[in-house]
Amino acid sequence: MGYRELMRRKLLEDIYNKMSDEEKRTFVQLTMQDRDHREIMDVLSQHKDDLESIKRRQNWYVDFGSDVAANFLTDGILWLGSRLFRKL
Repeated sequence: MGYRELMRRKLLEDIYNKMSDEEKRTFVQLTMQDRDHREIMDVLSQHKDDLESIKRRQNWYVDFGSDVAANFLTDGILWLGSRLFRKL
């Protein structure tokens, strides 16, 4: 945290301490509403970007390849497990 941010925080803290309880409540509500709105819009934008990147990367041969690899791995683990279990 730099000097500028520290001074800004100190100034805001002094202003906040001079407020009445009702003013503090209103200040917090307004601050949270603005922050919530920005956070929601940022998350929605990020999800939109993520969906578009997934849509661009999705191909049938990639899906098919991942299914074949998953089946091969699962069958291999089951086969190896059955061989080890028989030897016990």
